[in-house]
Amino acid sequence: MRLHRCIILLLILTEIPESVAWAQSLEAEVVKDSLKISARQLYFLSDTELERLHNGLTVNLIISLTVSMEGSRNPLYRAQERFAFSFDLWEEKYSVFHSPPDGRSVSHLPVGSAEEWCLQNMPIPLDVIPDPDFFMIQLECFVEETEQENSGEEAPGLTLAGIIEYFSRKKGDQPHRWRISSGLLRLSDLKRTGTEP
Repeated sequence: MRLHRCIILLLILTEIPESVAWAQSLEAEVVKDSLKISARQLYFLSDTELERLHNGLTVNLIISLTVSMEGSRNPLYRAQERFAFSFDLWEEKYSVFHSPPDGRSVSHLPVGSAEEWCLQNMPIPLDVIPDPDFFMIQLECFVEETEQENSGEEAPGLTLAGIIEYFSRKKGDQPHRWRISSGLLRLSDLKRTGTEP
């Protein structure tokens, strides 16, 4: 019986796409006039991206949030943002730059806090969500390929970072991708905070 269950579990696991994140579902909290999203145990940066950062390269993450009503294919809201990660070799801390028009940045953070900062800077306006209807939130994240990676050629000029990237890149490497969804949510059921965290 135990062997039978193990076989079924193995078959289920092999059917799950690689792009689905192994993490708990998204959590949402009402902060003033917006929703702030968090995702425990969700790590945007894989070992490959962390290695690139430690080699002095910049890693660009594209993060998108989509809000849709229960059973609807038409989103109520969608936002997509770019975050550039870098690593300070001396302090062993991470920095993140949020691309314009926001343009904010943060530094001297451990990797988990840097990833969390990205989600905190993608608030969802409350006025796009009808209450008391149920809705869902989907988060997608992928590593943006540079033009150099797409063409398979080195950019003009030799740099230490470029040389390291060229020799550390594995043939056939694919961009890292996450996708995770919340359960059914309702505004009236969510925790509310009166001030910004």
